[in-house]
Amino acid sequence: PLRLEWEQGLLAISERLLETGGCERDPKQAMSEVELFRVVVRADQGLCRLDSTQRPYQIGLRLELQESIIVTRPGAALVQHLGFSAEEFQQYVERRFAWEDRNSCYPNADPATTIRWQVLREDSDQPVVFDLLAEGQTWYHDMGVTFADPWQTPLPSAAFNRQHPADYVAKAADMESMRLGLDLARMPTLAE
Repeated sequence: PLRLEWEQGLLAISERLLETGGCERDPKQAMSEVELFRVVVRADQGLCRLDSTQRPYQIGLRLELQESIIVTRPGAALVQHLGFSAEEFQQYVERRFAWEDRNSCYPNADPATTIRWQVLREDSDQPVVFDLLAEGQTWYHDMGVTFADPWQTPLPSAAFNRQHPADYVAKAADMESMRLGLDLARMPTLAE
């Protein structure tokens, strides 16, 4: 299992933060944990993808986001699961998946249409899409999520390897009221 704790940073990639391919045997209580505190993530394909099409079992996943800014390309699911049967999916939701979000931001996203969690089951051609804002979700805990545009300047269009934390500065008003994203003053100096 993976445990990633990240405070203060920028991740700008064309892929996903986490992608897993499943296990041959049931990992029982194994859990991957991703904790992001004041991190700006620009992951074009989404945050996580858990693929069970080749190996049926998945390690559990716990996401904890706090005061972070998450940007994906339009239509990309933040979290995507592939290859679950209906029964496996239900068990996974009940026992192995948790998402906690405190004061994070999803810029330029429409809360009514943003795909938070998408499941492509092996027994159906239609994806199952879960909305974080729906009532009664036991897997998601929202503690102040916003869909505002916090950027001081438009996001860079340069290649990801040419981007810099200064490209992702939040507006001063948003930084003060919501404390979103990385704090440039606390970032280490990067060599050019």
